Amino acid sequence: MIQVFIAVWIGCLTGLVGYHKIVQMALNIPTDEAAGKKIGTQEYMKRYLMYGLVLVVCQLMELPILAVLVGLMCNKGAILLYALKEKEDFHE
Repeated sequence: MIQVFIAVWIGCLTGLVGYHKIVQMALNIPTDEAAGKKIGTQEYMKRYLMYGLVLVVCQLMELPILAVLVGLMCNKGAILLYALKEKEDFHE
């Protein structure tokens, strides 16, 4: 059971690091469209390489991969819920 707990937390932390990388990329995109697309693609690939590397390392450590994915999705779900809440508050 402790392995599942650790795996979920690894997934949550990986999701937060990925989200931080998205925010940093968005703040630093150049105004030139071609350069912006190039940097966006590079950052996208780096982020998914990081996700893949974390999954491989967790597999090698014999942690439950599904629990890592659940942790990754916790971050995505929190962002979605926050966006829905803000949308409701905006229309009041």
